[in-house]
Amino acid sequence: MNLLSIGGSDPSSGAGIQADIKTFSAHHIYGLTVVTAVTSQNTSRFLDASPVSAKTLRSQMNAVLSDFEIDGIKIGMVYASQAIYVISDMLSLVGDVPVVVDPVMRATTGGILLQDSALDDYKRHILPLATAITPNLQEALAIIGDIRYEDAAAEEIALKLQSMGPDSVVVTGITSGTKTYDMVVDQNRTPHTLSGPTIHSTSHGGGCAFSAALLCALARGSDVTGAAWSAREFVASRLKEPTATGFGIGIISADVTDGDGLRADLADAIDRFAGIHGIAECIPECQTNFVYSRPSPKTINDVLGVSGRIVRVGSSILTAGSLEYGGSKHVATALLAVSRRFPQVRSAVNLRYAHTTISKMSTSGLNVLKYDRSLEPEGTKTGGSSILWGVSGCVQNVASAPDVVFHTGDHGKEPMTILFGETPHDVLSKVRLMLRHYYR
Repeated sequence: MNLLSIGGSDPSSGAGIQADIKTFSAHHIYGLTVVTAVTSQNTSRFLDASPVSAKTLRSQMNAVLSDFEIDGIKIGMVYASQAIYVISDMLSLVGDVPVVVDPVMRATTGGILLQDSALDDYKRHILPLATAITPNLQEALAIIGDIRYEDAAAEEIALKLQSMGPDSVVVTGITSGTKTYDMVVDQNRTPHTLSGPTIHSTSHGGGCAFSAALLCALARGSDVTGAAWSAREFVASRLKEPTATGFGIGIISADVTDGDGLRADLADAIDRFAGIHGIAECIPECQTNFVYSRPSPKTINDVLGVSGRIVRVGSSILTAGSLEYGGSKHVATALLAVSRRFPQVRSAVNLRYAHTTISKMSTSGLNVLKYDRSLEPEGTKTGGSSILWGVSGCVQNVASAPDVVFHTGDHGKEPMTILFGETPHDVLSKVRLMLRHYYR
């Protein structure tokens, strides 16, 4: 997969096309770049910005578009009207791919990234190109121009932006008390609020990384709400400990793995999970969770999961909650039961039970185990230990780790399938195999 970043160059590598390349790499995607302007800035101050000529910009675009298949495009800093005209003209040559527009107007360290004289051209020629536009609240208000935040709710602001041409809108960084939330309005004009704790950290490049991560998710098939959630998780994990490379503000972490790497890996897997065709049909009535544990987990507090659930919304799915250790109880408990017997197993997801699917997976070389909830001792039913009892019993006397554990339900209990793997992406491969059988 190839993603193209069109934007400004930042010599500190905190923002601009350098931040985009790092984000694409963290998502294991190849990044291409077209430079619209060269900035002189560092972690302390912004010195200068010089646009490239229209001829050079067009030549770069020609070079990339003639040699690479482009799967998605991000437009960041454009700076001047001449760049706007070239970009809007050249992108008419690109097929139907997601385009994320990040309307950067000022750098974190100060400095103008979009000339005032270019704003009308930006609204007219760039915004309508967008599959999604990702302004922060201040940028959103500047684009609209005739409204104050106090005069309108975030939803109204997002809808006003959508009326200017983009398919969907994600307004980021709206703070309310101890929570910071993003307002998403999708292509159906349906609002969604994505919230989490406020991170008290100023860093260079957070907005660039968010919009680039959003593009990664859209290019892999996520809807805009799922993509925004994935991007939010990606940036949140890196904002907590920005890299102190210069004398000024920290740069958003460039670590591909970011500490233990669990959060980024699980968020990426959930993003890919959401993009699997037909996956909504596999979400059970009790909804889904997807988990990933630290090595040798002792309790569910060693298991990373969605604090809410992965829920079905029509023909798509939505991740309702953030990634937290201890965020899952039931799927995390099932994973603990397996990992105590087979420590290499560290990830799991629960899905809807289907008899024909289980039968076909059993003949596909997967290790499929079953337990019978009708045989469950009364004490475990009342003590809330049903999953621990069932899964532990399944794996107690088997020689190899299970790929699938299922039960067919009991009175008032929904049948359930749980897929296990060494990593979230290992689990994903089994989900895809299950889907192939599900539709046959």
